[in-house]
Amino acid sequence: MQPCSREKQAMALQEFQNAAHDDFFDQMLSSLPPSWPDHENPKSPWDLAGKPQDDPAGEYPPYDESSLISGDGGSGGSPEEKSMGLHLAQHQQMMLSAGMGRSSPVGAGDGGFIPMPLSLGNGGFSDSRLLPDRSRDEVGAAFKPPNSTGSEGIYNGFSSGSAQRMAQAANQQHFQGSPVPSQSFGAAPPSSGNATTQAAAAPPRQRVRARRGQATDPHSIAERNTGRILALIRNPNSSESKKIQEVDKKRRITMMAMGFSWKLWELAFIVLYALAFYALVIYRSLQLSHDNSHKLFGLRPGWILGRLNDLSDPQWRNFRGNLPILMLVFGIFTLVANTIRRFYHLRARGMSLIWSFLSLCYLSYLHGACIVFILLISSMNFFLVKIFARTKYFVYMLWIFNIAILLLNRVYEGYSFTLFGANLAFLDSYRGTFRWHICFNLVILRMISFGLDYHWFSDQDSRFDQKERSVPIDKYSFNIYLSYLIYAPLYIAGPITSFNAFAMQLDIPQKNHSVGQIAWYGVRWAISLFLMEILTHFFYYNSYASSDIWKNLSPLEIFIIGYGVINFMWLKFSLIWRFFRFWSLIGGVETPENMPRCVNDCYDLESFWKSWHASFNKWLVRYMYIPLGGSQRKLLNVWVIFTFVALWHDLEWKLICWAWLTCIFLIPEIVIKSAAKTFQHDGLCPASTM
Repeated sequence: MQPCSREKQAMALQEFQNAAHDDFFDQMLSSLPPSWPDHENPKSPWDLAGKPQDDPAGEYPPYDESSLISGDGGSGGSPEEKSMGLHLAQHQQMMLSAGMGRSSPVGAGDGGFIPMPLSLGNGGFSDSRLLPDRSRDEVGAAFKPPNSTGSEGIYNGFSSGSAQRMAQAANQQHFQGSPVPSQSFGAAPPSSGNATTQAAAAPPRQRVRARRGQATDPHSIAERNTGRILALIRNPNSSESKKIQEVDKKRRITMMAMGFSWKLWELAFIVLYALAFYALVIYRSLQLSHDNSHKLFGLRPGWILGRLNDLSDPQWRNFRGNLPILMLVFGIFTLVANTIRRFYHLRARGMSLIWSFLSLCYLSYLHGACIVFILLISSMNFFLVKIFARTKYFVYMLWIFNIAILLLNRVYEGYSFTLFGANLAFLDSYRGTFRWHICFNLVILRMISFGLDYHWFSDQDSRFDQKERSVPIDKYSFNIYLSYLIYAPLYIAGPITSFNAFAMQLDIPQKNHSVGQIAWYGVRWAISLFLMEILTHFFYYNSYASSDIWKNLSPLEIFIIGYGVINFMWLKFSLIWRFFRFWSLIGGVETPENMPRCVNDCYDLESFWKSWHASFNKWLVRYMYIPLGGSQRKLLNVWVIFTFVALWHDLEWKLICWAWLTCIFLIPEIVIKSAAKTFQHDGLCPASTM
């Protein structure tokens, strides 16, 4: 015998109550009385019987909240009310099944589950576990009678009459695939009297509950989001991924449009400012050079439009005067070395012998008999490293030895042969064309590099042996060490490179720069040389700085001269260092660029010193800054490093004062930058939320 419709509804409700619910219904139902008075016709606790506002005929009995609060479950009511409650409970079960992935009736959509919060407050129930969160007034407003000014019920105005129509409308929408009306537990209904319109009005924000069996802690949520992102990355052609890409594309286009508008105005302002600034600087510089040219010294006849050429700087004058012979010598050296390498397939050991021989010939021309001092000091350093590299105090011994040599070279001006005996006095007449102790400053840096690289290679427990790839032990030989110290293209001015990097490239030539790139590098150098010639023929900045005429100028004119001197020095050192780096690249050894950034593009002291003599900066970081503690002792390391830099340049008090003044101006900048990074990291600055 087939059960009737009422029996089917009762069976469905019993199955609904006995089903394994999620945490929400476990909390809800466990807090209710163990049994309901009407066992034959059970009723949902959410089925509130009341008189709707749109029931003028008084068909339904008046609303009474005392029956629900006292625990009798509202046993009274007409058969129509009980039928409506059963229908609503069955409909709720269907929506829960669709939302939690259970089997649902045919036609149920995936979005049928109505999200409900885990707690509703404590509005007068004897069991506080049911309503633990909200205040009594807030929840009590949800249970006010329909004729009050407050909310009409839990389901956005659900009463016995309107709730039936609401359930029917929701059931139709659900089975038609339309979205189910949202619930706002305890929220005030819209002003309109239409129940369907009231139910369809979604709150501005809803709680999203995890599915059955899903953890709700932040770590689990993050893992699920990460998995979803990875799934989108693995399947970029999915519909969800395409939607996200489209939204992201529109967002980026909007942001680019907003940023482009601001950048356009910023670019226009910068261009106008630069044009006005350089127009003023060029005009006043030309005027100053023309008016006071007869008072300046160091000017020589030039070759551009009959103008005088500013050769007051001794470094630039010597380099420019010896440029033809340097190009000839390095051209021959690199041609011979590369030809022998190609025909005999030489590696590091063979090439070190070739470059040692060529470099010794080059040094004999530069320093004459003083080459003996270079070989003697280099040999002493090599044996010091080989003997004491594995000892505990080797680092201190290495630094003390090299700093002592540096200071003694300055004090004794490269030594005199008469100090070692009267019989050797005749050798003082063959000291070459260039003072050897000036060039030996760079050799000091290379000796320290060899010693520390070998020490870190030998010390297996050292924390520095992974900073740069180590070379095999056989590369730490005397001939490779000597070729590293006196390598001809880099001997006079650098750039500086570590021993490990040099030894590896001596074994296998660099491959980062092709022949075409090296040729273009040389063309750029030639263009820069022509620019330097224009600068020294039309603007006599360095001659002004070398004379006392600048003291009679106005503050604006002094600023223009100072700005011109900085640009002159940057271009001078850039030409010198890039010339020797160019020949080193032809020889197969790549070194860091000493001037990677224009001086006008450095907006603070830190970026300026990182871009001025950059290879020396890298050397200081590797062999001084990191061993001294790095950023943990940054404020102290600045004083030690700049003091060493001053002593390395020359033994003069003005350089010591320059170094300490630089530290005084650099430390506040470091402190401010560190504080700004800390605030951004902690989320105290708006930049951290961008």
